[in-house]
Amino acid sequence: MVKRIRRIEDCKMKVEGALRSLSYDTNPSDVNNLHDKECVVLYGDVDLSVYTQEEYDYKIYITIEFPVQNNNEIPYVIMEIVQNITNIVEQSEVSWCTSFQFSNCTVIKLGSTHLVTLTAYYEPINEWV
Repeated sequence: MVKRIRRIEDCKMKVEGALRSLSYDTNPSDVNNLHDKECVVLYGDVDLSVYTQEEYDYKIYITIEFPVQNNNEIPYVIMEIVQNITNIVEQSEVSWCTSFQFSNCTVIKLGSTHLVTLTAYYEPINEWV
């Protein structure tokens, strides 16, 4: 019989907590108008492949979207978020969080605001048996 894995404490929860410690308001779903110090944290894709005869290899993606008003602040805001979140998540001692890392960043100009999207992932391992 297949057992359901329940969400107790995972990387996404730690990412949200790390953003709150940086004074960001976090949203678990898409929001049309984000304000300063407000962000959206979402699960993205889940890559799946066979790792061994007893295990799957997963890669679970998390996206973080937030606005930045001043173009000159973009690299510094990104560096602050990446460094702090990585440190907090990896030291949280939650299973699977040691594989957490950022993989991509995009910046989209929206009038006078820039929307920054950071993509991160982690790799849990589930045994078949």
